[in-house]
Amino acid sequence: MRGQILDISTEVESLLLQLGASGRGLHEKLSSIEGMISPPMAKKIRWIASVRNKAVHERVVEVDLEDFSKGGVQVVAYLKQLVASITPKQTQHKEPQGSPEPGKSWAEKDGWEKTKTVGTYMAAGAAVVAWLFMSSK
Repeated sequence: MRGQILDISTEVESLLLQLGASGRGLHEKLSSIEGMISPPMAKKIRWIASVRNKAVHERVVEVDLEDFSKGGVQVVAYLKQLVASITPKQTQHKEPQGSPEPGKSWAEKDGWEKTKTVGTYMAAGAAVVAWLFMSSK
């Protein structure tokens, strides 16, 4: 049972990534591209993510495997159709200009690295605004 749950959720996760999703888990990945997904399908994907989390973290999982499989097949078919309908150019992430760490792309950075980068640019911008304000007097 766990294997079937993990197989379906892994395929859903892979398809979300093909659509340009980012994040640590299925819920975060879905949230990052939820505007592309119809609300009924988003609800099914969240349900799949919740069942997957229970299967991984809890000893006993009570789920109707037939319903789960049926929902999984619907979601996978929907996502495959969505992936096929989108051109490759639309799914590519744009990297920010002037990445401070040439070895890592924006997508490869963790949350703290991104926060540090954004904070650095905000501080530099604030310093420029303050300098402009002071020099205009």
